[in-house]
Amino acid sequence: MNYDTSLVKEKVYTRLVDTISVEDYPVPSLQETNEGSVKDLVGDILIPSLASHIKISNNNNIRLRREMKIISKDNESGGYEEYIVVDLINTTSERILIIVEAKQSSLGEGLKQCALAIKVSYDINNDNRPVYGFVVTSGSWRLLVYSGNSFKLSGPMEVLTEQLESNKENWLQSHSIVIDVIYSIPE
Repeated sequence: MNYDTSLVKEKVYTRLVDTISVEDYPVPSLQETNEGSVKDLVGDILIPSLASHIKISNNNNIRLRREMKIISKDNESGGYEEYIVVDLINTTSERILIIVEAKQSSLGEGLKQCALAIKVSYDINNDNRPVYGFVVTSGSWRLLVYSGNSFKLSGPMEVLTEQLESNKENWLQSHSIVIDVIYSIPE
């Protein structure tokens, strides 16, 4: 089902502008831009987007997990993932939908970790439905999708730009894809 995402996009945009006005734009080359700051910005996008999606779709089974370890079927750990969006199937089982890996500046390391995590998640889910992953470095996001046979990687999406406040319409149209992915979660 298609939902109008304009209100949540406005809300996320305002939250990002507020965060940048208080903390400054995250520059990957600066030591002050640590992984914690990147994780906070990811949360600024995920939390209102998921809350709105849950409310609009009336799907109370969607949950956000933080710092969750994914264990493969052969009990191998892929490490901890910063954010995982899951669909609660029953009291003991959940389907992994989206994984977000936040890194200070190491895109290669983040892509490797995210690819492993979404492949393991696909195998665990065992339902032949794609698993989405995002690798975030400062303001840039990369979408990684695994559907059982191959990985698809998007180009960089600049979710944060230094001119964010002066380019609202451009951000709402072109830089809010993560919200669209969240809203594509089936009911």
